[in-house]
Amino acid sequence: MQNLLLVSDKDFGIHFIFFPNLLKGNTLPYVNLFNQYLLRHLQISVADSAFIASFFRKEVLKAGDYFVRQGNACAKLAFVADGVLKTYYTTYSNQESIRYFSEKQQWVGHLESFVGQKVAPNSVIAVLECHLVTITYHSFQQLQRDFSLMSALPEKIREETTSASVNLYKDIQDYKARYEEFIRSEPELAFQLSTEDIAGYLHIPHEKLLRILCETLFFF
Repeated sequence: MQNLLLVSDKDFGIHFIFFPNLLKGNTLPYVNLFNQYLLRHLQISVADSAFIASFFRKEVLKAGDYFVRQGNACAKLAFVADGVLKTYYTTYSNQESIRYFSEKQQWVGHLESFVGQKVAPNSVIAVLECHLVTITYHSFQQLQRDFSLMSALPEKIREETTSASVNLYKDIQDYKARYEEFIRSEPELAFQLSTEDIAGYLHIPHEKLLRILCETLFFF
């Protein structure tokens, strides 16, 4: 019985047993978090959740490490257990255009590039140290062959990444109101980002954002 691990999940009021080698290089919090996500969003059994997890492995990125580079095929998909990643593309004029940020319990990677092994239009880079649960293309293909309900996961990933790419803040005309809405809606994310990344994401010139910050600090 030494190869069995008993895990308690408070959200679902159940206990489930894993083989520790299913999620290679795992630590218990990441196993729990990932399995809770699968159970909550895919509406599958505990056994199916453990089976899916067996195709994933833990990976750590340091701040500044790339997960995907624009112009290369997306080699992996990842569930974010902790940290923040930035998805962006570089324009023809060599300017960075930020599409969105990915946080805890969100997915990163370009699904179409990954599935079709085509060139990715965006880069994905770790803003902070990130702890990921990743799957390779080969493992993904094998999982699709072995698990009939697997189609629900790519659809969930597509839904999340499509939703994340919609930047509603840039529709706010006033720069200060745009920034204030961002920090009101996503305070934890805002706290973890540099002013350069916030300015890029909100389409506010950096010097104008700094002026807004100074005025806000002076006011308070």
